[in-house]
Amino acid sequence: MRTVTSIVEEYIKKNPLLLNALSQRIVNMAALSRDLTNYVERELNQEVNQGSINMALVRLSRDLDFRANHKVIKLFKKIEDVRIRYNLEEFTYRKSDSFMINQRLMTNEMSKDKDAFFMFSESVKENSIIVSSLRSYIVKSIFSEEKLIHHSNKLGSLTLIFPENDLNKSSVLCFIFQMLEWEGVVIKKIVCTSNELTILVDSSAIKIASKVISSLKGKTRLLQEPISVY
Repeated sequence: MRTVTSIVEEYIKKNPLLLNALSQRIVNMAALSRDLTNYVERELNQEVNQGSINMALVRLSRDLDFRANHKVIKLFKKIEDVRIRYNLEEFTYRKSDSFMINQRLMTNEMSKDKDAFFMFSESVKENSIIVSSLRSYIVKSIFSEEKLIHHSNKLGSLTLIFPENDLNKSSVLCFIFQMLEWEGVVIKKIVCTSNELTILVDSSAIKIASKVISSLKGKTRLLQEPISVY
């Protein structure tokens, strides 16, 4: 049997940003109750007291937030390290037979510098490279014959390092999307490995993004590219 509480819960589950706002007590419950009245009445096909909707919201703001976020918050507390990098660029190329060959050439070239940062990601029709700006000339040279689709500079990244076999990607990604979206941070790219999560954003947003993560972890490690060019 459907009730006011179950219908309100269904609605909140479909709006994760609203759930996050409710948990932080930054939503006017009375105003939200008024907005939901017509929706709940349509679903139940009967008149509903606004006070019952308000009470349902109060209970759900406590219970739903705990169930949805408690495990993720515990996981964030286990983060072993958070590394922040500035001065990054992203190159996206059309996939080709020669790309893999050039990728090996780039890996060999970059491996000569132990401090070099670069990352590859692959999709169905495209390949992307994230690299420090000081070494972007290597990408431009090696991949000069490849079809460049998109190039972005002035980027930054946050890499979260979790304990081995302790990264629940779906829960973490959903939680991060909520938190960063609320702060107006646009995520450019996310790259996951078994125990690491790298988030790419504009350099102008990296401080805000790091505050969001550090508020959960408590401390970050700042890695900035050296000024000299190797």
